[in-house]
Amino acid sequence: MKVGHYVPQLWVAPGRGRNVSGHIQVALTAAYSVVDVGHEVELITHEPHDGHELPPFVRPDIEILTVPDAHERGRDVGVEADRDTRLSATGAVRQLHALRSLVRRRGYDVVHVHGRLGTLRMGGLLRDLRPGCPIVATAIDAPPPRLGLVDRHLLANLSVVTTSCPSLVPLWHHLGVDAQLVRHGLVRDLADELPAARGVRPDRTSVLFWREANLQNGGDVCIAAFDAIAPRHPDITFELAIRPYWDEVDGLDELVDRHPNVRLHRFPYPDGISIASLVASALVVVLPFRSLTMNPQMAVLESAAMGAAVITTDIASNRDVVRDTVDGRLIPPGDVDALVAALDELLIDRTATRAMGKSAEARVRSEWTWHDHGPALDRLYRTAVGQERR
Repeated sequence: MKVGHYVPQLWVAPGRGRNVSGHIQVALTAAYSVVDVGHEVELITHEPHDGHELPPFVRPDIEILTVPDAHERGRDVGVEADRDTRLSATGAVRQLHALRSLVRRRGYDVVHVHGRLGTLRMGGLLRDLRPGCPIVATAIDAPPPRLGLVDRHLLANLSVVTTSCPSLVPLWHHLGVDAQLVRHGLVRDLADELPAARGVRPDRTSVLFWREANLQNGGDVCIAAFDAIAPRHPDITFELAIRPYWDEVDGLDELVDRHPNVRLHRFPYPDGISIASLVASALVVVLPFRSLTMNPQMAVLESAAMGAAVITTDIASNRDVVRDTVDGRLIPPGDVDALVAALDELLIDRTATRAMGKSAEARVRSEWTWHDHGPALDRLYRTAVGQERR
């Protein structure tokens, strides 16, 4: 079969090739898994903006085709431009019609779109324009609480919707969407980035937060919790590895000034500091998300795979990766007191915490793999094409 994989926002700003969003990494690896089972694949994305480039891990043997961007974006590239991004109705119409023309011209047997609810809507709209092939969609969002009539129609247009998260399947079913579970695995295995041989890791003597320090990621919750807990455990280093973001919460530098065992690292990290080395040294990784940009959130998956006990929030797909008190702790979003209590518990009984980390690593590496991803998509494609021809 010939399959067109639509991956939104494939292009990245200069210098950010090693800091690529998980939704791009997972979608690309999914497309490669389809190549590996014998299908011809072409990647479709929007036209690049000034200064943007392809991530370094895009395979050169797969053709990349572009359609107009449905969004208006700031002239600058990088983090500061994020605030200026907005959906354009005119741009969306141009993108949709260009995509229909492209699909017809290239003669795809299947189009597979990857993304959030907006991308699934686009796939449903494309179907209304009769592209001549079934539309398969992989949803990285958790489903909304309810669907309006328009969304019900658009999602019903899709031949199949897939999700990687078992807990989200019944939520989609409740909305009348017959979602199929197709798990994916790690894209970035931090163990492979360590200078030492795999399995040989430094002593776990730290607590780590690594993300953009914004409200969505719970940066304020982390700062308040570290402020309270750092004096109680002076032998533990509290690390913050922060990626730049235009709306960073206040208080990071002041936190470091108050506590000698709190360290702040800003991307790009200095020599000798990497996410792999920081996670490998972490007894506990703290990821207090208020909401998730994708499911599963790759930082949770990658941290657990490295053998750290993860404290994260009891929302959406976090429950598929972390079992409370078994692989780490699940806490309510925005709850500083709950985070402080969980940290205190895990740092007092470090033997139990190390056991949680080992449990998390074993579970992620056995359950979250790419082993059956390509074959599972192959089966779904063949079913969709068969139904299309009836």
